[in-house]
Amino acid sequence: MKDIINIMTNRKPTTFISPEEFYSLIQATPHQQQVINKYDISIEEKGVSWILILTNKIKEELAHVKHGDIDNWRHLSDLLAKILVFVLEDSDYLDSIGESQETRTNLEQQLREVYWNLEAITLIDTNQDIQYITEIIRKLLTSGHLFDRDRKISVLTTLVLFSSNIINLSIDEYIKLVALLDKYLQRDAINNLIQERLRKERDYLDDTLRYSKILDEKIMQKGASVIRLLGAQLLLNKTELITTEQITTHAAFYRYIYALSGYKHDIIRNKAQDSLIHQYSGIEFTWKEILDFDLAELVKKIISSVSATETLDSKKKNFQGHGEIILHDGVLEIYPNFTPKYLVSDIGSFLKDDIILFSSSREVDLHAEDIETLSTSWRTLIDEYSNRPKEKIIIKKERPVVGNEVKIQIKTLGPNNPLFAFVRIVDERFEGEGILHVKGITRVILRTLEGIINPGDIMTAEVVESSPDRLSFSIIEQLDASVGGRFHKDELTNAKLLAKRDDLLTWVSEEGYSLYTSPTPKPDPQVGDCYILKLTDVNFNGYIKAKIQEQVDHDFDIHDAVADLLYHYIDIDGNEANDYMMAEANEPSFPLAPSIIQELELLLDTYTRQDSATIDKINDLYLCKLFNLITGNKRAIKFYTIQINYYLTLFQFAKGFKLDVENWLTDETVNSYPLLQNAKETLSILNLFNKNEHDQDLLSIINSSVNPDNVKLARLVLTNNLVNSLKPEISALVKPEILSLLSFHEKKEKETNEPKISSSVYFGKEGDNREFKTSIVFSNKTGSANPESQLETIFRAVAGFLNGEGGTIYIGVADDGIPVGLEDDFNYLHGDEDKYQLILRQYAVENLSKDINGLLTIVFKKFKQKTICAISVPSYHQVVSFKGTVYQRQGNATRPLRGKDLKLLKLRKQQHSLSVKATYPLFPDSPGYFTLPDPQVNVRDKKNLIATSRMQFSQPSANGYYSILENGKYLLTREKPTREDTRISLPIPDDLENNTLLLFYDNGHLNRVTISNLASKKYDFEYQNALYPDANILLICFSTNSDFLYLNCELKKEEYIKIMPIDKIKINNDFSLKGISLLPKFDNLIRIDILKSEQAKHLRIIDNNKNSLGTPVTSLEVIQDRLYLNSLFK
Repeated sequence: MKDIINIMTNRKPTTFISPEEFYSLIQATPHQQQVINKYDISIEEKGVSWILILTNKIKEELAHVKHGDIDNWRHLSDLLAKILVFVLEDSDYLDSIGESQETRTNLEQQLREVYWNLEAITLIDTNQDIQYITEIIRKLLTSGHLFDRDRKISVLTTLVLFSSNIINLSIDEYIKLVALLDKYLQRDAINNLIQERLRKERDYLDDTLRYSKILDEKIMQKGASVIRLLGAQLLLNKTELITTEQITTHAAFYRYIYALSGYKHDIIRNKAQDSLIHQYSGIEFTWKEILDFDLAELVKKIISSVSATETLDSKKKNFQGHGEIILHDGVLEIYPNFTPKYLVSDIGSFLKDDIILFSSSREVDLHAEDIETLSTSWRTLIDEYSNRPKEKIIIKKERPVVGNEVKIQIKTLGPNNPLFAFVRIVDERFEGEGILHVKGITRVILRTLEGIINPGDIMTAEVVESSPDRLSFSIIEQLDASVGGRFHKDELTNAKLLAKRDDLLTWVSEEGYSLYTSPTPKPDPQVGDCYILKLTDVNFNGYIKAKIQEQVDHDFDIHDAVADLLYHYIDIDGNEANDYMMAEANEPSFPLAPSIIQELELLLDTYTRQDSATIDKINDLYLCKLFNLITGNKRAIKFYTIQINYYLTLFQFAKGFKLDVENWLTDETVNSYPLLQNAKETLSILNLFNKNEHDQDLLSIINSSVNPDNVKLARLVLTNNLVNSLKPEISALVKPEILSLLSFHEKKEKETNEPKISSSVYFGKEGDNREFKTSIVFSNKTGSANPESQLETIFRAVAGFLNGEGGTIYIGVADDGIPVGLEDDFNYLHGDEDKYQLILRQYAVENLSKDINGLLTIVFKKFKQKTICAISVPSYHQVVSFKGTVYQRQGNATRPLRGKDLKLLKLRKQQHSLSVKATYPLFPDSPGYFTLPDPQVNVRDKKNLIATSRMQFSQPSANGYYSILENGKYLLTREKPTREDTRISLPIPDDLENNTLLLFYDNGHLNRVTISNLASKKYDFEYQNALYPDANILLICFSTNSDFLYLNCELKKEEYIKIMPIDKIKINNDFSLKGISLLPKFDNLIRIDILKSEQAKHLRIIDNNKNSLGTPVTSLEVIQDRLYLNSLFK
């Protein structure tokens, strides 16, 4: 048959076709000829098969044509169609090169697909593309089937890739199309389709949500579109590895939902935060929620979901601008460009433990409770981040020689020999690494350097050996000089005898330094004995001579003494961020993607949208300003500056100052930032306060304002203006109402005040001794079930309390102090309270110890059908490590301790007695629950605490603190002690000569003691006989000679008041004396206190008779004094 066809057509079998012949045969255009030539196929080498190679080259290029490059796609498709028609129909090419039928079949399918491509292009050229797409979507959704399916799907996918009209599809059709294409199109192409539509919507939406004022219908529609597109992208890519795009998509998805649902579901905002910082990748929804979109239902589904995953990225990522932003291991760290860098105090409500802020100033304190002080700290912080540091002059470092003083940093202790440490030079002039041996640290014989120096410690050292392959250092001379500056002649110290020669005794003091005495016949100390020594000669180089005073039974550990000496020598003026930075010093750093930075900016802004106390709002706004200052977003910086000014102006109004907003909140500003329209109107209303001539303006605002709160505000201001002269008592009630309407609170409520919350039982606020957790199963941030993670979080807090002052963890209580219950936990665990407690105790035994488990008190209680679990935790007598890290409760946070902080904790714990179970009131209905333990409370039922005057406002002084311990001894310290056995600590008055110490006992006796001899006492030494042993102490305080003693007692149901001048009471020299009797007989002591002379000068019932009970309160002469005293004590 083939021979017949060849005879009829006079065609000869094709042996070889040159490119020139080929161009003519397929009627290639000049452009198509250029396309063929660019492939540079070796025609001679490939022979006649070069044409098939050409088709494969064109197919490869078609596969990589950029989305939307329709002209290139058109030209290549047309060229491929011509080649395939020639090969299949217009020549015997395939037969001549011996190709199989299978090859012919494959080429025929390729030609069909090219024709389908060209069909799609024709639809685009004739504007029939959208109609075709919607019709295919309709058919697939109706029946799920298509006749000639392959052709129609191929045309559809080509239209998706190259139609510029597809972006105009309705969002419903667009989402349906994306969902359908998942089976037929490459994932990148679908993602490009989504991104193209998102680019159209997101910029406008982000700008509006940040700077505009109303979530109108248009914004809600755009927001819903963006949420659906992002949700579709998450569903399409949920099996992929986590990428930067997925992280930001996750975060943006939750952020938009949070914003459009009125900024009221914090669990959703927390998911956005976790997506960025903790790489949360859970998906709590399906295609159904995206296709049949309902925002309220989607919110409900997300909140109730229990599926989630978090994978922390161990890579350190940073962004450098006007400061540095570092994201590492789930923590966002913000540093200035200047050194040194100090850790800033907690930043209020913001992001809790996920953000760490540093400053180059020690003066920054963001714990201030008034706006003025807080704003001053923030301005200091903002100023230091506002400027970039000057370029450093790079100096080539040298290897030091013997005798050079350099800064060194401890790297690690010797792995097999803990008597030396590997160190590195951290000096601007020198470089190198070497060792620091124990002999270069102290003359005392030690077994180990563990606990004395720690990795990261920085100190000044002298090079004592320098060779090409070895550097050795010593700090002995530097330590000696430090000792010479710290300690002085005539000071007392507790010391232990180390060595004894005929002519010299060598000692080590409890502070860790060496000192020397001459031998004496009596006493004759032996090695290991402890004596009080008096320093007689302190040389500037640290050589100290002393004189033996008396033997003591107070022993101490030499290792700890040397550790204390090193603690005071290590470079404490260095960088407080060192503990954070050292661990990461050698880690590679990767750039933080701009998309993550942008998403962080927008996420931080959501925190400013909540109705919160002004303190929290100021913190949030300043932090947003700082973050945008670092990233260089000038428009946002101005926006947050204006909002901060707004709240500071409210502060001025609350203080009664005149408002001045003309220069910074203009009409032009409001046009740029429409969100500020309400603020401008609010200030214009407040500016009319007490201005009766503007009442008509207020009426106009009442009738025209679209903001209900501003209408209420205008009515209140109008009410004030109408009655301020006629009914001042009514006017006085208006301003508090105004401040309440503005959600303005200058100061935070104190934890000791029980708030009035009518909706539920209230557990108070988190603090030093109280922590709230919602569940041991479900994450409070994500709602997901992750018992292992939850238990780890809870027992991290347990460890923090054990290493702190103790406290109670409440499970089943939300962060706001409202019970949420454990019923979901019980259902998940298929158990009850017994199983719940068993889980907690097993975890405690496995991760802490049996002893600690035995000290935990676990109690369950129901409040309105919601079960709460309380875990009462004592302060433990030893340092507790949890999963390799030591945590401590500090304020309302649990923080890891390292370096010097850990060393200090270990030293403090050595002073603790064995732990016992805690006895705190556990629940809000327990007496004393809302009263925090405070030694300065006039109570008699706490035997471990001693009361002091509530009318004395003593400030810390240079003389330090006087403390009484549970063992009956007293102690003088430079800093306020943290020992658990301290019954009371009082600042020692600056003027020792004109003050005395008053000790009042339950037998009615008062001992007044001179304190002038405290100047000669040794600090940090326990002295005997602090109290009279045969009575219970009720009150201790310092008083001046001009003060008055206030006594209020009861005898036979009649009450008496006695006020007596202090200078009429005899002064003693011994703290342990009984003193004189001031109340010879009484049934009940109601109050004891001290009055200053200016407080007592108006009183008429001054009593100089030490033997009387005082004046009966029923006496006429007492009534006026008693009213005055009641107001005074309040």
